[in-house]
Amino acid sequence: MPAKRMVETGNPIEADFEAEIAKKEGSLTYPAGVVAGISRQYSIESDRLLGLLLKLDYAEMHIATCDPWKRKCGGVPRNSFVVVKVSPSHVSPEDLHFCDRIILARVTDSVPTPVAGDALNTLFEVHKAQAVMDPYTMKELQWSAMRASIVGTFYDGASGAVAFGNDVDTFFGAHAYEVYSPTAEHLGL
Repeated sequence: MPAKRMVETGNPIEADFEAEIAKKEGSLTYPAGVVAGISRQYSIESDRLLGLLLKLDYAEMHIATCDPWKRKCGGVPRNSFVVVKVSPSHVSPEDLHFCDRIILARVTDSVPTPVAGDALNTLFEVHKAQAVMDPYTMKELQWSAMRASIVGTFYDGASGAVAFGNDVDTFFGAHAYEVYSPTAEHLGL
C-alpha cells in the first residue's frame, strides 16, 4: 500500500515504514542541484556510456571500453574529457548521495587490458594464418583500456553553487564507477 494511502488511514507508523522503504530502495528523492541533475542524466543504458573502471586511485584511472561504446560516443581522442560517476546500484543506501557527484578526468593514453597478452597472441596467430576471424574472436578483440588523469570532483555546494575538489572526494571500489563521454553542454556547465 502506498505511503500516501497509509497517511489517509491515519496510521503514521506504517507511513513512516513505507517512507523508509522508499529511501532504502535507492530512490534519489532529495533535491538535485546542477551537478546532481547532470549526473542523473547518465545511466548505464545511455549512448554516452564509454566504459567501466578497472582501476582507480587519487591521480588516475584505467577505463575498460569496447569498440561499440567508443563508436556511440563519437570516438575518444587523446586529451578528451570524460565524466565518471558512482552507480546507484553499486553502493549502499547511505552512500547514494555520492552518486550525485561527477569526477572529471582527461584521457591520456591507452593501457593494456588484463588479458592483453592473450589477445595479442590470438591476433598474431590470426594474422600469421591470414585467417578470417569468426564473430566470437572479433567480439573478444574489440576490448581495450585507457588511462585517464583525474582533474577533480564536481558536486553541489551547500549554497547551491557548483563546488569543486581537485581530487577524488571519496573512494569506492573501481567496480562502483561508470564512465561517460560528456555532452558539450555539460562540459560547459
